[in-house]
Amino acid sequence: RLQRGEAPPLPPSCFTLTPELVSTFELFLPKRTEAEATITQPTALQASFLFGLLQSRALKALRGLLQHMPAMRCVLRCGLFPSIMASAATPVPLVGSHTTDGLQAHIAALEHIHTEAAAAARAARTFAHAAAVARRAQERGLRLVP
Repeated sequence: RLQRGEAPPLPPSCFTLTPELVSTFELFLPKRTEAEATITQPTALQASFLFGLLQSRALKALRGLLQHMPAMRCVLRCGLFPSIMASAATPVPLVGSHTTDGLQAHIAALEHIHTEAAAAARAARTFAHAAAVARRAQERGLRLVP
């Protein structure tokens, strides 16, 4: 049963994980394993608000994709599993104000701003259309009845 605010899982046919996409998800892991060495994200990148937003969305998408067996097989074939384990076993704390709750609050605020901007744009388009109709009617000498 889904909790309030949770999205239903992706159906397996709507999106597939390919070897080309696996490497892009690896960039967002807090730690990566390359040639038996563990590499962490640079501190400046960890402190970036934009990177924190992108990282939270990318890792949530990866978690959703990994609920499907073909995506799990792709991760194993591409060698991403050691990096996932390194990140899960010894997570790097987020720097500054980047906490899960803080990031989610910022994401919600950005989505709210986007919704408000879209509503304002629709109202402006409607007003501009009505003004254009009134102007054309006035040029023709017609009187519009409200």
